[in-house]
Amino acid sequence: MHYLESTYIENDEGQRYSLKELYDVSVSNPKVRRAELMTRIKGFEIVAQQMGHIGEFYTITTPSRMHARLKKGRANPKYDGTTPDQAHKHLTTMFERIRAKLNRQGLTIYGIRVVEPNHDGTPHWHLLIFMEPAIRNYVRSIFSDYALCVDGNEPGAKKHRFTAVAIDSKKGSAAGYVAKYVAKNIDGEDLEKDLYGNDAKQSAKGIDTWASTYNIRQFQFIGSPSVTVWRELRRLANSKQSQDIDPIKSPALYQAMLAADTADWDAYVMVMGGVGVKAKDRPIQSLYSQDESIDINTCLLYT
Repeated sequence: MHYLESTYIENDEGQRYSLKELYDVSVSNPKVRRAELMTRIKGFEIVAQQMGHIGEFYTITTPSRMHARLKKGRANPKYDGTTPDQAHKHLTTMFERIRAKLNRQGLTIYGIRVVEPNHDGTPHWHLLIFMEPAIRNYVRSIFSDYALCVDGNEPGAKKHRFTAVAIDSKKGSAAGYVAKYVAKNIDGEDLEKDLYGNDAKQSAKGIDTWASTYNIRQFQFIGSPSVTVWRELRRLANSKQSQDIDPIKSPALYQAMLAADTADWDAYVMVMGGVGVKAKDRPIQSLYSQDESIDINTCLLYT
């Protein structure tokens, strides 16, 4: 922390900041990261309400042979040596096939996926997703079928491999339902204990280390416009260049910038074309530069 406080950088506009100041306002800071995640989740919930969509909470687990330990901590005699990253790859491949099936059937879902470890480090997934009410049973059926494709006949598979809970808005918000899963996987804020009775903040540090060790992406949004564009628009809104954005000539850019600056994710989603839209079809996209270099010995141009 002393290094961050004593190291400074300066931008092209002559503004000078310590690395600690930049850390405090970036998503590297757990509080900022959690706030951004909850803003996006709540924004999706508002979009769903406006479109008459429903919320679902799914949990997906791996086959029993991928678990090193049984529920009470004893060694699993069926364990086949699968590592946490390999188990995560199994779930990722399965989900890719689920999404491909949904796309082939023209079924749109959107929301967030959260990955967290079991007591033995084997990952399982939670998904908060929104969809049209008419497709709920079909979506559940697709998830269940793919979750049981591997070792689907083993004892307990049909009960534990895939579970689905309908979000009842009368009992609470979808964002509130998933908030504890976000918190316990980032910093344990507002939680006293984890599922095993341990200090939530210490457990969150362990989960963060687990995710870093196995290169597991803990949070992924589904059917969402780019958060990179969102962050750049927030920076743009607080820069001198924002004055050059003409609301008449560039209405989408102007409206998206305002939505991002006010942390209005639902408005941003709609300006960006809605949910389930391919990145190439969004009205605003990230611009990536490509460096060019010249080999002075051959005078050939490389890109």
